[in-house]
Amino acid sequence: MVAQRIWNERALKADFIKALYDGFPPFDRIFITEAIFRPHGKELVIKFSIDKLPTNIMSKWGKINSVSITISFFEIISASLSKIDYPGNSAISIFELNDNNIRIVIEGEIGLEFVCEFIAVKGVEGYWRSESI
Repeated sequence: MVAQRIWNERALKADFIKALYDGFPPFDRIFITEAIFRPHGKELVIKFSIDKLPTNIMSKWGKINSVSITISFFEIISASLSKIDYPGNSAISIFELNDNNIRIVIEGEIGLEFVCEFIAVKGVEGYWRSESI
């Protein structure tokens, strides 16, 4: 699967997610809680919740029913926001382009497509969410 290979080979600091999930979980049902464009390094930070629980839950998290993941996308080349029908779920798809850049497509309640040069996982935490998304 191309997406799995891109996450495995191109995402920096992704070892923690791979260890928790024995690989990368599908990002087909996520709830975006933050999206921040930062001017330094032309960075887009996206924080989202995912219901799929890890295979290897960290004991320090205690009882959890959701995981929050923060990912930075660097050297944004282009971006297009087509829809915001918030709140709701979305899906992230990832593609490698011929010029070695990475195309990210977010579809669902948020429609966002962008091209970047690289990806870095900034944070992962388990928590108990009282409401279903």
